[in-house]
Amino acid sequence: MKLTRHLLAAIWREGADVGDPTSLHGVLADGGFDADDLLAATGTEEIKLRLRDATQAAIDASVFGVPTFRLHDELFWGADRVDTVIWALHGGTIDNGFCATVLARPAFAKR
Repeated sequence: MKLTRHLLAAIWREGADVGDPTSLHGVLADGGFDADDLLAATGTEEIKLRLRDATQAAIDASVFGVPTFRLHDELFWGADRVDTVIWALHGGTIDNGFCATVLARPAFAKR
């Protein structure tokens, strides 16, 4: 969990490019992790299989975007939706009938 939090903070707060191996190595090392061992482990078949399985599980669960939150079988995705998750935790609900009415209205402007 510490690794996940560190990586997400580096990505979302600091804009780190963890897709670049050199940058990822630096992020890991800066967090006090053994960057060499972690990066070596990512090349093993066991880790690749676990990643494929986790990715498929996310697809099967209709996950879209990172982070994704599931609350009472409803998905919320994106760091900008944390307030909406908190609102839903406190009992907030969406009026689906009203939403359907609004979405059925014709477009105001056409480009």
